[in-house]
Amino acid sequence: MSEQDVRGARRDDRASAWLREPSGPPADPGRFTPDLYPAGPPLVPAPAAGHPLDDRAVGDDLATFLEVHLGGNRARIDVALERFHDERVVERLPDATVRAGS
Repeated sequence: MSEQDVRGARRDDRASAWLREPSGPPADPGRFTPDLYPAGPPLVPAPAAGHPLDDRAVGDDLATFLEVHLGGNRARIDVALERFHDERVVERLPDATVRAGS
C-alpha cells in the first residue's frame, strides 16, 4: 500500500510534516493544570455566579432564538414556548436557563 493510499496523506504534505515535528511548549500554559506546567499561573476559583435570570428574561431570549433557529415557523415556536412555560416542566426544572436548554 502506498503512502498516498493511507487516508490521502502524502509525505510531502505540509500538515504531515508539521505533525511529524516534535511538539514544543504550549503557547498558553495557563490552559493546563499546574501539575503539568508548574511554571504556569496558579489555578484560581471561578467567579461566583451572578443573580439567576428571571423566567421572563429567559423566555424572551428563548423566543428570539427560536424565531431565528426555526425560521419563523410560528407553530413550532409556539409549541416550544408552551413547553417552556408548562407548569409540569417548571416543577421539574425550576431554573429557567436549564429549562430553555432542554
